[in-house]
Amino acid sequence: MDAERFVRQMLVAEIGEAGQRAICAGEAAVLGSTAAHRVAERYARAAGFEHLVAGEISGELAPSFVVEPSARAVLAGSRAALAEIVRVARGGST
Repeated sequence: MDAERFVRQMLVAEIGEAGQRAICAGEAAVLGSTAAHRVAERYARAAGFEHLVAGEISGELAPSFVVEPSARAVLAGSRAALAEIVRVARGGST
């Protein structure tokens, strides 16, 4: 793990060093064919995930008042990646 690269994440109490190690060794279910999947993949890789697999991204991750399709994709994708980060950092299965 490149501690210098992930220092900001490790400073977050909910992640810490152990959580970041789990992220780097973990698996994120973010791959797919939509724009939201592409956003989620980019966020997950930046967070340190090396192992990515196919996953569903719910349109409900973007609230209904966000109507622009590209904005909905960015919001849904980033929230999907964040959910995977939280799941793995808290000890969820990979």
